[in-house]
Amino acid sequence: PYSQTLFGIAVALAAILIGATAGAQDVESGVFRSLAATGQSRVRLALVRIPGGLLELVPMLLVGYALEVAAVFLLAGGTPTPGATDLLVELGWMLAIGILNFTIGLGLAALLRSRALAIGILVAWELAGSRIINRLSDFGNWRVFSSTVATDRLLPHATDAMTLGRECTSPGACSPDIVTVSVAAAVLVIVGWIVVFTLAGVWRTATQEA
Repeated sequence: PYSQTLFGIAVALAAILIGATAGAQDVESGVFRSLAATGQSRVRLALVRIPGGLLELVPMLLVGYALEVAAVFLLAGGTPTPGATDLLVELGWMLAIGILNFTIGLGLAALLRSRALAIGILVAWELAGSRIINRLSDFGNWRVFSSTVATDRLLPHATDAMTLGRECTSPGACSPDIVTVSVAAAVLVIVGWIVVFTLAGVWRTATQEA
């Protein structure tokens, strides 16, 4: 639904901003040298950014989701409302988007040593790049590796056969453009993105000059 798309984009943007800030703030503010001089492991300095940022992000997402759910029920006006299962599934979908984009933002900002550059790249990916790629049928089932396809699979009522658009061989001859994505595959893709960007950020922090 349109409201879920807007909510998902808002969650992703908030997570990117917080993640990129957590990933590069110590370098951009000039305090990384002091942190490194304490003798703490650089790997630990890199990893401690994750729980620190999530402690800010997750409560914000939960409050936002609670307000959304309250609005759904208060403004229902006699229309059907989602059940408990749908609400829990949507909560998981929201947290997946948030944690994924936070981790990517953190890792990319640490890798580039720039919050602004990381935010620019990831906002462009979230709002345009991934959406365009997802609709290019030439990529076929390779599109299951897209972060947005993986998170969309976790939406309530999503099925393994995901329709990403329409494929037309000639005017008037169009058929649904479908990729097959299981929940397990979607989770593995999400975990893969998280691991890759976390390792990239840790590596950059461990090897950069203070």
